[in-house]
Amino acid sequence: MKKIFQKLTIAAIAAMITSCAEKKTETITDHGEKKGDEAKLVDSPASSGKEYAEDAIAYAMNSKDLGTWTYCLNASKWFADVKTGEFTFLGVTDGSLELNERVHLRELTRVENKNLLDEVVGRHILKGQFRPEDLLQQKEVETISGEKLKVNTEAGTIDGIIVSSRYVASPAMYIVVIDDIMRYPSLELKESISKHSKK
Repeated sequence: MKKIFQKLTIAAIAAMITSCAEKKTETITDHGEKKGDEAKLVDSPASSGKEYAEDAIAYAMNSKDLGTWTYCLNASKWFADVKTGEFTFLGVTDGSLELNERVHLRELTRVENKNLLDEVVGRHILKGQFRPEDLLQQKEVETISGEKLKVNTEAGTIDGIIVSSRYVASPAMYIVVIDDIMRYPSLELKESISKHSKK
């Protein structure tokens, strides 16, 4: 009887854990929209302020809304470099990317536009590891390509783009989510589209 009771207790605890894991709690993002808690590492960092993933890039590639811009990082010349030191990648969500024309983003990943892709992505890789609150305490930060970017603590922006509170940390690299691509090269991309449409 004792063994049966123990088995039932273990089964009940397992069922409760499964049930809790499957329940999706709602969190409010920076923009006030409700989201499920599936991507907790990014959506709502714990009160301790740090959430770790073994590999932030792999995590972002498989997340529900950071994959597109992380793909651009993977396609750039910086991909190997970010794995060799301590960097922060400024990630842009798929939702924010939709504010720009999708055809432009496809154009950015054309082989002919590799230099432009490298320049734009390089601007989003910072030397050093920063959580959002650490980043917003800086006045200026340096990118992997040596460019200096201004940080406005009061406005909560870097180079004029809002820094969200979302981040993922891994031993070699942090990802901090921002609201849009900095200095989005829409003019260059329109010229590229025009040039290729004439061929």
